[in-house]
Amino acid sequence: MEEKDRTQEMDKGLSPDQRQDRMGQGTTVYDGLVKKFHFIRQERVFFCGAFRSDDRNSLKEHDFDLILQFYLDKIMEKTHQVPDEETRFLLEMYCRGSVYMTVKWVLTGMKFTPEELAGFLVEAMPRKLEEEFVRLGLLEEPRAHREDGEAAAQSSGKIREW
Repeated sequence: MEEKDRTQEMDKGLSPDQRQDRMGQGTTVYDGLVKKFHFIRQERVFFCGAFRSDDRNSLKEHDFDLILQFYLDKIMEKTHQVPDEETRFLLEMYCRGSVYMTVKWVLTGMKFTPEELAGFLVEAMPRKLEEEFVRLGLLEEPRAHREDGEAAAQSSGKIREW
């Protein structure tokens, strides 16, 4: 059974709320990512095998499709408009990068906590996307207000250790 099929099979027995919780839906992007990474860590054996596949129907592609659609739906739910081309471009780029870094985290032994990885991914969000997500209530506040210089230096040191 392909990874995507197995994931869809795992979803069948879950209620919509349970699927959303498993997917990592939270009140903010950070909260959702933390939930998602805790789930991945809990099911690390499955994800280690699944993320090794580069097939077109791989779990990586499925994850990208779900994340992109999740963010597009959130933007449309809050604005009642389809995101413009620039926002969609930035969102696709951000989602691709997030999936890549999630796969790297899994395949290199999960050296960061789910909270650290979620923080890194939020920090990597393109500025225009970040501003839009703050405006829509999907992020708590802009990065300039989230951490002081000392915390930023500690974060960048941890990333270099990866």
